[in-house]
Amino acid sequence: LAGWGLAGAAPLAQSAYQQGLAVQSDRADLWVHLAELALGSGAERQAEVYLSSARQLEPDYLDATLLLSQIQAGRGETSGARQLLSEAVLQFPDRVPVLFQAGYLHYQLGEWGAAIDYLARAAALAPHDANVIYFLALSYAELGDIAAATDHLRYLQRLEPLNAEVSQRLTELSQEYGPAGD
Repeated sequence: LAGWGLAGAAPLAQSAYQQGLAVQSDRADLWVHLAELALGSGAERQAEVYLSSARQLEPDYLDATLLLSQIQAGRGETSGARQLLSEAVLQFPDRVPVLFQAGYLHYQLGEWGAAIDYLARAAALAPHDANVIYFLALSYAELGDIAAATDHLRYLQRLEPLNAEVSQRLTELSQEYGPAGD
């Protein structure tokens, strides 16, 4: 791809979005796309500014909210991420991406019970979502519910039989705790 000169595509795309915003600054989607490009080039703070602009235009723009919460969580600003996700869960209680991200944040913070609450809700809505099932299983394992963790990992293994990470986790659980659910 480098031979095609695509290394300079991001600055060109950023320039195009900025030109579009000069004409239509009320388009929240353009601000979000510009934020994604800024993140891709490592300009995290600039991405936050763009996402804040998108949210000012459309406070319920879910993509902007989720991306902003990911940036904050990645920086360790969990109270801001928590606030954004709490608002999003209230506004979109049946949206799998919202429930997953809220559950994943709690997982990262070691709040296994809260992680399970959100991830179980997401799994009920999207039983074939591998990320949801995987982190639900890991959360159960962290709480010490090895049978539930094993059941979820086995279910995920049936969904994705070639997933080596799932097989490895099952093996680790079996080695550490003995066979569960047999």
